[in-house]
Amino acid sequence: MAGPAVPSPIGTVVEGEIGRQQPGVKPMPALLNTQSNFTYANQIVNLDGNRYTDCVFDACHIIFSAAAPVSLIRCKMDGCTWGLSGAAALTIDFVKALHGQGWHGQRLVEDTFDHIRGIRLSMSS
Repeated sequence: MAGPAVPSPIGTVVEGEIGRQQPGVKPMPALLNTQSNFTYANQIVNLDGNRYTDCVFDACHIIFSAAAPVSLIRCKMDGCTWGLSGAAALTIDFVKALHGQGWHGQRLVEDTFDHIRGIRLSMSS
């Protein structure tokens, strides 16, 4: 079941790859499909296992399940909503539960987001 839809900022340009191989982690399946210079409008789009380059997503409902890698390179998203399902939704549920466990859980979650933002971690204190 997909998690709650989250609207994307108008005109968001996304660049990056989700699901890169991490040391010591079982490899994920290879990307299945490649789309370039394509416009998706008013559609449900499941990102898993796809590579998108210079694509436009206009008023789409975008779903990520964390079942396979995703690559989004120079894509533009206008008026889209987002849903998480499968492993992605379970991960968010776990992070929310961890955050609710008091100061240490909150600190771990906040440090994780700081790491994502490129801010120095404070986990050693």
